[in-house]
Amino acid sequence: PKFILVDNYMNSLHELMEIRFVGNDIFPETIRDKELADIISNTEDSLTNIIVKENPNISLDNLIIGLVSIGEGSAKLRFKSSIQAVTLSAFSLLSTSLANNDFTKLPSASINSLKNISDFTKKRNCVAEFRTHADSPSPLALITPSTEISIPESYYLEGETILYGRVERVGGVRPKIVLRITDKQTVHCDAGQDLAKEIGHKLYSWVGLLGKAKWNTEDYSLDSFRIEKVTEFHDTSLLKGTAELSSMVGRYLKDKSDVIKIVSDLRG
Repeated sequence: PKFILVDNYMNSLHELMEIRFVGNDIFPETIRDKELADIISNTEDSLTNIIVKENPNISLDNLIIGLVSIGEGSAKLRFKSSIQAVTLSAFSLLSTSLANNDFTKLPSASINSLKNISDFTKKRNCVAEFRTHADSPSPLALITPSTEISIPESYYLEGETILYGRVERVGGVRPKIVLRITDKQTVHCDAGQDLAKEIGHKLYSWVGLLGKAKWNTEDYSLDSFRIEKVTEFHDTSLLKGTAELSSMVGRYLKDKSDVIKIVSDLRG
């Protein structure tokens, strides 16, 4: 989806969704461009993720959530969509979840986007008012500086596992270990001070780290990992590793003509 500023002020206020920021020194001209862009982007992301979850058959190529206007006085951001009905439904669900402090019906990505908007209200000590219709006298939901937004624990799965990778960084008041798992992926791990010291001696080396992991059940991405033990890691050549793997599973595949297809099918 694309965010656009719709240059059309003939829209009825009743057709527009609104997020209004109210507080001392909160005006369009006192909000930095980057802050405004972040709010708009997080609004888009939160609504889009709800729409995708609730309407899997909708093509995102046809979905535009447009910023129609920025009202004077307090900062009033007004939106309209190319698919208004489903976007209004998503906005209503978002607002209702906020009003009830119950985020169990929202995708975790939408909750994270709301948290980013909440961070702005804390930073600027203001209130974000959510109106499904811009002409509504009262907001359906509020985000105040004291609002706490978090992903429910029911979204997570916890268990013990081992991560293998290259230690890239160790340090911090609350020790963090940055472990590179692949060329494109790193994991930030928590650890006690004693373990952090031990792992610090293995900087830029490959290690195995045993610990407690927390996965997001929506996409099974790794949310957090706390190290409990450094395990043995024996580096070996690709040729030797392939030979060892072959000796273990080769007999099960010796009569199969397309091993690559078999492995692909197993991985789904």
